[in-house]
Amino acid sequence: MGVIALLLPAVIFGGCYFDDVIYNPVDSDRLNGRSIMVLDSVVLPPFTIAQQKRITNRVEQGILKSRQVGEVLTRKEFFQRKSVSLVDREDYKRFFTRLSLVNVSNPELAHRLGLSLGIELFASVLVSYIPCGVCEEGDQIWLVGQVVETDRGQVVFRVHLREGIDTNNMRTITRISLDLADEFLEEFEAVFQHKWHRERFSNLKKQG
Repeated sequence: MGVIALLLPAVIFGGCYFDDVIYNPVDSDRLNGRSIMVLDSVVLPPFTIAQQKRITNRVEQGILKSRQVGEVLTRKEFFQRKSVSLVDREDYKRFFTRLSLVNVSNPELAHRLGLSLGIELFASVLVSYIPCGVCEEGDQIWLVGQVVETDRGQVVFRVHLREGIDTNNMRTITRISLDLADEFLEEFEAVFQHKWHRERFSNLKKQG
């Protein structure tokens, strides 16, 4: 009930009427080359733990391959580190749960966990199923991807992506979600590129 209540305002005020939204209040030079960790996320029905994990893994693997970031701490490495304390694990769970459910960072937890892990950025992705009887596209799959700067606890990148789903074929839910994860990675790459590189690439495209 609580999760539905949190999502409902977004459906009412944006829902099927909004285009994909990108929030990026800082310059790419402040993001490029910094260490990052992709966090776990809560699981919202009808998604299973395995489905959400597969989507998060897709994003983690994409960021591992990215040239726009520095060191990447994987979730597996996090849980295998002997230096990770019980407090770190509890902070980790509290932080990603709050970030997933209410799209709000906890600056104190972000700062403390970032210092403990030596990580400058946290990233997360959450997928959800949104019923919408009045939408042209019908029911929808939403993905919210976010990046948080750990020293300030500020959300420095957020993207809302969506795609309609055929309710007569719910088996496509994973494929659609993975497509949205790939779209998030494309937006991530674009935002994290140095500004001069983006401008040069844009000029080359115009010349071509």
